[in-house]
Amino acid sequence: MKLFHSESEKDHVELEQAVSEQFECLEETVEALRHRVSQRRTLLKNAEKKLQEFQDSIYAMLIEESAPKKSASPKEDADDSEAFDSEENNDLLDLLGDHEEEEA
Repeated sequence: MKLFHSESEKDHVELEQAVSEQFECLEETVEALRHRVSQRRTLLKNAEKKLQEFQDSIYAMLIEESAPKKSASPKEDADDSEAFDSEENNDLLDLLGDHEEEEA
């Protein structure tokens, strides 16, 4: 019986070592996954920031193109305001409204 008892203890120790090795391997895998997730979150945040800057620059260009140009003489101002289409202004406001909804 003594032989069986020591054999059982040996198996138990080997099993504990195997489980311990697997546990360490899993811990390393979890740490590697956390690192990857952290990197990808950073990339995503940077991409979202660049996208927002790009959208803002597009909206600024649209506003600049649609807005009437300021001129020195009042007569030219009157001509410019007639040339400025109110429908374009409404379209621009719709675009800006959509942009504000996306941010919320």
